[in-house]
Amino acid sequence: MYLLWKKGMNGKLTVSRSGLKKFVDDLLPEGYVCMDINLLSETDEVTVILSLPELHSSVEMELVRNKVVKALDDMGFEIRFSWARAQSRRWFPFALPDLRSPLFWGVALALLAALFSLGLKGIFFVAASGLAGVVVSSAVNYFDGTGSLRNVLKSLWR
Repeated sequence: MYLLWKKGMNGKLTVSRSGLKKFVDDLLPEGYVCMDINLLSETDEVTVILSLPELHSSVEMELVRNKVVKALDDMGFEIRFSWARAQSRRWFPFALPDLRSPLFWGVALALLAALFSLGLKGIFFVAASGLAGVVVSSAVNYFDGTGSLRNVLKSLWR
């Protein structure tokens, strides 16, 4: 996405949001991540949203801030900062079901009906098909969608 920076008689000057975000990310030390960048074109103001690592100090934060301010100031931007805590990852990747949810009970009854109508052999076939779909889509997403199916399969057989 391109953000409008300047508008003049000769046209518009835009800045790539992802390019600016990558530029800031490359400046940051290990553990810090540029979560988002917003540009307010009227005042040439860039708002940089950085995530804090779990272990950080105010001195380290100030060093990171000064480094980013210096780099963006050289480009002609006014800089504002926003800090956010990185969310800790849970060891259990799925949320526990809400037993009051109609969706939960609908899926539970559908699985029970599938067990009676398809039998164990049918259930295992359906589960294997679903697992294959998850593996293929995960592999394609791993390559950010740029890899063709041939590249995905080559990487699986290495």
